[in-house]
Amino acid sequence: MVALDVSAGGGYTTELLARSIGPSGRVYGQNAPRVARSASAEPEGGAAPPPGATPRPTAVTLAERAKNPLASSIVPVVRPFEDPAPAEVASNGLDLVTLMFNYHDLGHLGVDRAA
Repeated sequence: MVALDVSAGGGYTTELLARSIGPSGRVYGQNAPRVARSASAEPEGGAAPPPGATPRPTAVTLAERAKNPLASSIVPVVRPFEDPAPAEVASNGLDLVTLMFNYHDLGHLGVDRAA
């Protein structure tokens, strides 16, 4: 089985798919390339946390999840939303494509939905 997890983020759903599919399949976890931000841009949510605040834990990355033997079928992919699957995967077909809670990330693509 070959699956594509579009906008995989840290790969939580990607890992669940990989564990379900097993080592004989492949799960491609797609994330869009990061857009460069200016050095003067504030972090999301405003200013830096106040002194003495407990730091938030760092998110697990998709590549870190792929190191887990139970999720060894994960293949991290950095591609734009307009073309999320690598050519070799798209030409051979996919058994499953997921998009979990990320539709709002696609609104800027300028798709003509009336067509």
